[in-house]
Amino acid sequence: IGKMSVNYKLRDWLFSRQRYWGEPFPIVWVSKEAYEVALASGYAGLPKEAVVYKDEGGKEHFALPIPESSLPLTLPEIKTYAPSGTGESPLAHATDWLNVWINAKTGQTISQKEPKPEGGDWFEGKRETNTMPQWAGSCWYYLRYCDPHCSTAPVSKEAEDYWGTPDFYIGGAEHAVLHLLYARFWHNVLFDCGVVKNTEPFKKLFHQGIILGQLEYTGYKNKDGEFVSQSELKGDEEAVKLNEADVVKVGSNYALKANPKILVDARSYKMSKSRGNVVNPDEIIRDYGADSLRLYEMFLGPLEDQKPWNTSGIEGVSRFLKKIWREYVDRSGAINSKISKDAKDSPEFLKILNETIKKVAGDIEGLRFNTAISQMMICLSALQKESQISEESAKSFIKLVAPFAPHIAEEIWQKFGETESISKAPFPTCDESKIASDSVKMAVQVNGKLRAEIRVSKTASKDEVLSLAKEQESVKKFTAGKEIVKEIFVPGKIVNIVAK
Repeated sequence: IGKMSVNYKLRDWLFSRQRYWGEPFPIVWVSKEAYEVALASGYAGLPKEAVVYKDEGGKEHFALPIPESSLPLTLPEIKTYAPSGTGESPLAHATDWLNVWINAKTGQTISQKEPKPEGGDWFEGKRETNTMPQWAGSCWYYLRYCDPHCSTAPVSKEAEDYWGTPDFYIGGAEHAVLHLLYARFWHNVLFDCGVVKNTEPFKKLFHQGIILGQLEYTGYKNKDGEFVSQSELKGDEEAVKLNEADVVKVGSNYALKANPKILVDARSYKMSKSRGNVVNPDEIIRDYGADSLRLYEMFLGPLEDQKPWNTSGIEGVSRFLKKIWREYVDRSGAINSKISKDAKDSPEFLKILNETIKKVAGDIEGLRFNTAISQMMICLSALQKESQISEESAKSFIKLVAPFAPHIAEEIWQKFGETESISKAPFPTCDESKIASDSVKMAVQVNGKLRAEIRVSKTASKDEVLSLAKEQESVKKFTAGKEIVKEIFVPGKIVNIVAK
């Protein structure tokens, strides 16, 4: 009888590099005689079984760790970073650092450029020339941020107690089998050593999606040279690359513009130089500005999703930013006259503004940047319709824009006469009283199908609501000449008129 089993495809970690850059291993290779002296003296840090290697001549070399008091072992200054030619790292060139006299009882080392110290405890030694990979330092960097000047540990107990575990870590799925795996490994090692108090390195982990290249369109022709719909392929068709101008979107699919019944293949691929679909951000910033690029990347869709890039799509968010500028700044470069300290905001605008403050704040917390931008677009449309806006409300809206488009927000902020950065200004808070409404939106159905929506007072009676519902042209269209046999009324929610 079979049973469930979990198999890990873990292998021994190749934790050495033949290059200069990296943490040097705190190991000195010594003779068997020197190792036996160290073993007999109770040398600290020796493994249960000796680590030994034989050189090409068959001579054995034993690994002797340097004592903790000599840590950290730092890289020497060298004149050349070229390969040694022996398979060793460039550290092999640093002979004064490489070749040492080592005290087999204490681990003290002295360069062999100095005379050998007196006493029978001193032996020849050679430092390890391999260096550690970047994982040795990069996998616990978040701890070092908490205590960058600590000289006795990766992070002091006081700093680790104060800062604790990172609350949120944005990684990326491509790191799951590399950095994140190693970060958890190192964190568990440090936990076992008593350096940290938690076994897990992060409280919450989030994987952002990647931005793919622009959609690529492919049509298919049969042997007669006629286009065939993608859904009807037999396998012997010829693939034909199409331009964006050749296709049209039909529902969730794409089709030939010349014949919308012919569906084409439309898909995005990961950006790569070999495929030629890389988008150069410098060019986008040159043409549209950094704020437009930032805004478009966030507006593309949910942060965790893969999303295809479309250069023409950035024009929409660019127009949005230009509208903001025109609403706030007049032709002379001063704040628009419709914005003033004495202006009184309409209740309708205050309602939309506070709804926007509430939604944007919540969406930022939930990483829903695309829907936050959509709400700001709605608010801007409302702002454009107003003849006057108070300076307080105008500033509140531009504060909402700042995290998404900091450059334009900062410039407008300074035009208000502000001397400190907008990034130091408190984020707007929602006034719930401005959102509360005396009216409610109700759906109007005829025979169970939605035909209209009406806004009525929360205290409106059934007769008042039904009377207003029946006056809607879209409702009259389906009740004219028919007998109303039933009227269903759910206060504050729905009206359903059954007509035969």
